Amino acid sequence: MTGRELHPPRSRMTTPAQSSPDAVHTCAHIDPVVLPAARCDANDEFLLDFAARWVHFGGGSAEEIFLTFGWNEARYFGRLRYLATRRFVPIDDVLRQRLLAVCAERLPPSSTPVPIPDDERPRPCQ
Repeated sequence: MTGRELHPPRSRMTTPAQSSPDAVHTCAHIDPVVLPAARCDANDEFLLDFAARWVHFGGGSAEEIFLTFGWNEARYFGRLRYLATRRFVPIDDVLRQRLLAVCAERLPPSSTPVPIPDDERPRPCQ
């Protein structure tokens, strides 16, 4: 271990209860093209925390990504794009859009996501 904290604090994350009015309000503002909910494990949270710290600097250098995750840029930004297109309560819409913009900028054009057909889009939150 290099002295880095494996799981940084969740300062940017808030997780309202599923039945609370805050959860409904949060869900109501999610972009309708966001894919269905997926579970977020500790490794995904670590990746999202790293991405949130580096989003204003173009997503982090290839060296920093490799040192932190042992991944090349394509794998890191591909995974980040996958996570950012899932409906995670802990990510606000502004951060989600910034992360997706960085992914679009750093990934080659051939790896841009395919649009979701209208009949496969998730239904609005109820």
